[in-house]
Amino acid sequence: MVSPGIRPGHGDAIPQDDQKRVATAYQAILDGADHVVVGRPIRNAPDPLVMVKFIQQQIATAVAERQRLREI
Repeated sequence: MVSPGIRPGHGDAIPQDDQKRVATAYQAILDGADHVVVGRPIRNAPDPLVMVKFIQQQIATAVAERQRLREI
């Protein structure tokens, strides 16, 4: 499953955002996404590399949590 509309934090809709529903990468992965689409939060970030690393950390945390929940 592919999840677009990824934002760094809940409620972080971009002004005049065309995404009706947004989610964090963490929440999207926990909700079953296999892939996330992140565009403007990276492109518009003051330091895009910092944003990429932040979202990668959200993904890694969610993947570990999803695995832990499967083992219960």
